[in-house]
Amino acid sequence: MSCDACNGIQQRNRKGQGHAKLTPIGEPVKVRNMGQPAVIMTHYVCEDCGTKWQHEDDKRDAYAGWSIEI
Repeated sequence: MSCDACNGIQQRNRKGQGHAKLTPIGEPVKVRNMGQPAVIMTHYVCEDCGTKWQHEDDKRDAYAGWSIEI
């Protein structure tokens, strides 16, 4: 079950914001499709509820941003 702070994250929206209790897991990974600029993927976990998140940083995609990892 997600905490209130995680429930407040706007998913699949490039302008959505995370919250202060999200801790990065590992290093950001650059994903590059042939002929396209790199997209940076970063994984996080919430310190309060344990929800695992993925953040996709792609300025060309309006639907990039936060998503819950399944």
